[in-house]
Amino acid sequence: SDSAMRHSAEEAFQAWWDPKAPSLSKYLSSKGLSDSKVNRLKWILRHTMGAPAAFEHRRHELAAISEKGSAEVNDNEVLQSFLESVKCGGTVARYLQHAQIGLILEDTLFVHGAVEESALGFVPSPLTRYTNNTP
Repeated sequence: SDSAMRHSAEEAFQAWWDPKAPSLSKYLSSKGLSDSKVNRLKWILRHTMGAPAAFEHRRHELAAISEKGSAEVNDNEVLQSFLESVKCGGTVARYLQHAQIGLILEDTLFVHGAVEESALGFVPSPLTRYTNNTP
């Protein structure tokens, strides 16, 4: 997002659950890439979401939908597709709105991903709204 781009690559979220995952700034410098929305998304997919092929899969999907060759779908079109999916009314946003993202079964919490140790015992108010999860 534009607000996330206001933070330097050094300030970006780190995948604490994967000690082998490079920071955004190390990823960019090791590949000789500029700090752009496209390159941040590629880092996020590969190193925080465990989906290293997702960017190219989306490119192929967009090509098939628009009856183009994959080479005709540029990186910014792929980026916009991801951004649209998480905006209000987007595919991912609608899924999360209706999904059960956690389940307590007896004394066990089941979630996709993880719960940080610092969150244990914290129960937010139903009125709590989060708007930005980056420092």
